[in-house]
Amino acid sequence: MMCEHHLKKDDSMLCIQSAESSDIPLIANLERRQYGTEAYPAMFFYQAFLQWPQLLFVAKDTSTTLGSAQFLGYVLYAPAVDYETLWCMSLLTSHDARGKGVGRELMRFSLEQLSNTTQARNVELTVAPDNEAALSLYRKLGFEVINEATDLLGPGEARVQLRYIVPR
Repeated sequence: MMCEHHLKKDDSMLCIQSAESSDIPLIANLERRQYGTEAYPAMFFYQAFLQWPQLLFVAKDTSTTLGSAQFLGYVLYAPAVDYETLWCMSLLTSHDARGKGVGRELMRFSLEQLSNTTQARNVELTVAPDNEAALSLYRKLGFEVINEATDLLGPGEARVQLRYIVPR
């Protein structure tokens, strides 16, 4: 697939695009490296790709001289019951990509695509309350806090719930 969004940063060329099935092992590997036994398994990503291919995006550095792009991260959305809401299930960037704007660009591009290709009116997500970097990123992108709960994802799993209104 041809890169849908290019961004030159320093000596790298950031490419953000809709995922392909060949990206799933890279996504699953990144998940495993970050979350260990709590990672989503590869089968989950294959299933998500089959059900919602338009809701999975990847970021790669295409400036590598090795002949293949370096995988930098992904973002996955899923529809809510009401179909007017999409949930951002996961945004994850590689350790080397953190703090370099890759997550921000993944979110910006994917939110723009969702505005153009879906009927969603808003996007929601949850973040651990101590994840200041993520909270700051989402607020800068236009997300607003709508809920803070101590057991949202299970006992002791506090989360801040945020919402983004999709421009129409």
